[in-house]
Amino acid sequence: MNPYAVPGLIYVIIYMCLLLVVLRFNTKRDTNRMFAVFILTVVMWSVSESMRKLVIPPSVGYETFWYRDYAILFAKTISVAAGFMLATFYHFSAIFPKRRMKTSIIIEYIPVLIYVPIILFLDEFIRDVKPTHEGYGIVYGSLIGPAIALMIIYSALISYNLLRSYTETRSLLQRSQVKIIFIGAFLTMLMGIITVSMISSGIGIPFWMPESTFLLPLLIFVSYAIIKYQLLDVEMLIRNGVISFVTAFLMAGLGVSIVWGAAFLFLSVNLGVFAVLTLFVMTVIIFGHNLIKESVTSVVEILFPMLKWRECKLEEAFLVNTSGVVLAHTKTREKTGVIDSDIVGGMLTAIQDFVKDSFRAEDRETLRTLSVGKTKMIIEHSPNTYMAVVFTGYETEELRSDIKSILKKTEKTYGKILKDWDGDQEKIRGIESMVNNLFPATA
Repeated sequence: MNPYAVPGLIYVIIYMCLLLVVLRFNTKRDTNRMFAVFILTVVMWSVSESMRKLVIPPSVGYETFWYRDYAILFAKTISVAAGFMLATFYHFSAIFPKRRMKTSIIIEYIPVLIYVPIILFLDEFIRDVKPTHEGYGIVYGSLIGPAIALMIIYSALISYNLLRSYTETRSLLQRSQVKIIFIGAFLTMLMGIITVSMISSGIGIPFWMPESTFLLPLLIFVSYAIIKYQLLDVEMLIRNGVISFVTAFLMAGLGVSIVWGAAFLFLSVNLGVFAVLTLFVMTVIIFGHNLIKESVTSVVEILFPMLKWRECKLEEAFLVNTSGVVLAHTKTREKTGVIDSDIVGGMLTAIQDFVKDSFRAEDRETLRTLSVGKTKMIIEHSPNTYMAVVFTGYETEELRSDIKSILKKTEKTYGKILKDWDGDQEKIRGIESMVNNLFPATA
């Protein structure tokens, strides 16, 4: 096995963990989903690069060896992935922190749609595949021109979008997020220029270093900017991160071992048979994901008792309108403490107003979690109301979606009334039963 393939595979695991972290907390936000697509293009690049290096070709007869076609396929994939990586990040910069462009998505991808056919169909690309110490490498030749042009075009557009977002937003929180992203983008662009210069000048980069290394600052900085102000459950984040990393590492190791073993045993088999075998192996691994994850979870909980799953137990829920008046309040039978719900509603509204005024936040989503000791509170918003739920233990994946579902039904049924509500409880009769749906035992 070519050891130069290993660093790239480790990077893939890191990228996938970042993907899970970003999507774990808000899959419905456009920026999170677009950044997830960006990470997937980076994963495609890194996987292709590692697969190109995976098997060292024989010293003689490489021109007829099936690995040559295999190398060309993945070398092309690297370049195509790089193009779409730039385009997707440009799209991300156009919608973060909020959508600013009204043009069609297709227009944003025109440069890469011009670039991709050049890479896929230009004969020079195939001619310039040559054996190197790391396997088959690419001598780009005149192809470096389109690559540099694409990088310059998208770098200029991304810089313009980030600067515009920073100068136009009033929110200090969002300005801080854009600043973090801009630093990451600048470091990545600087490292990218250095990498391209080294390749084009013939110096090359160290064989053990994946070409996607220069993307790490951008991925880390953007991930940090996205999740920074969501006040996450740190223990839950660590637990999910450890389990996801170990699971991904085992799956990647298993997949690489099987693919490498198949390549070693079937060197004379054509590329088509090898591709089908690889696809079959990957399918088996994917379907076995849950079994692997469950086993890893058990081991992690034994080795790290502090990360053992703590059941999510709901205690209270408050449905409050934007003026601070509690519309509905319910609690479990186990919750024996007595507290004035109106005081809680006024306090929560005051805290959120303080955050909004002090940090010039443009929406209330910047405050979504509060924690005191083992007791936690999550908050979700709708146009006329917000719901605060008090619980202990770890937040389940379904909890926020259930709260959002209740808020959606409340807006659909009582939205027009709540918009100009005069305090008449008769007009919102039945709203408490909707909140009670969150607590089946007390409904």
